[in-house]
Amino acid sequence: MMNFLMCILTAFLCAFGFICLLYCLADMVFYDKAQPTIFLIPVNESTKDLEFRIASALSQMRHLRAGAQQQIIILDNGMNDLTREIAYKQACLHKNILIVTADELQKMT
Repeated sequence: MMNFLMCILTAFLCAFGFICLLYCLADMVFYDKAQPTIFLIPVNESTKDLEFRIASALSQMRHLRAGAQQQIIILDNGMNDLTREIAYKQACLHKNILIVTADELQKMT
């Protein structure tokens, strides 16, 4: 009985390893490095979770591939003093955070 379970476990691990190998090969073949990633965070006076939104975007960017351009744009839709302070503090800490108004964003596109 123990040999039978060991054979089943070995077969499962072999199949899992083969699937992982195929996934890695397909990822290398079909990977496009030139895709930029932009996170847009609109902020106004009623935004209460700006730090969480920025932390979430930064966390998601860590899971993306390195090499592509990654930018977080904070859109100022009438920020109050507290959200403006948080936004500028985060922009100073992270070089890929940009704070713009709607007019500036429209000129960028």
